[in-house]
Amino acid sequence: MSTGTIIAATGRLTFSTAQQMLGDIPADRFGRLPAADVGVVPTNHPAWVYGHLGLYGPHILTFLGDERADRLAAPDGWVPLFGMGSTCSNDVEGTHYPPMSEIVEQFNRSYEAALDATQRADDAVFEKAQPREDLRERFPTVGAFVNFMLTTHVALHVGQVSAWRRIEGMGSALGF
Repeated sequence: MSTGTIIAATGRLTFSTAQQMLGDIPADRFGRLPAADVGVVPTNHPAWVYGHLGLYGPHILTFLGDERADRLAAPDGWVPLFGMGSTCSNDVEGTHYPPMSEIVEQFNRSYEAALDATQRADDAVFEKAQPREDLRERFPTVGAFVNFMLTTHVALHVGQVSAWRRIEGMGSALGF
């Protein structure tokens, strides 16, 4: 079995969990910080999480040498809203972030393409040295980076959505 098939199998499970978390989130709450008895909880809400993740599918495609990377890049203006180091804002009026449908579409399109490219990639691609020096210490190979981005990175942020759901009183999206 190829490295890409192994990574993609776990990535698909993580992607599926991300989809389940979206199931019953109302669009008018998507960009809102959760509110509890103690007040507004400063955590990442679904709009920020899925917008943030929607930036990274094209990066994975670039690392894999897939020509779809540019075509699937997030719209202009998304990096300041969702990029690493950005702040999750409480979008009470629903005007700060793009609509839920646009954010979810970008996340879905880019990650489906990244999963497909990962599964099809030759093992030699994953064995290549990390081309970005700033990432090399944590992710010495392309495979280490792609594996992290399709599994751990998504799971960490989907866990934030799970906590957001609980604070919002929505309960588990996974049925347990």
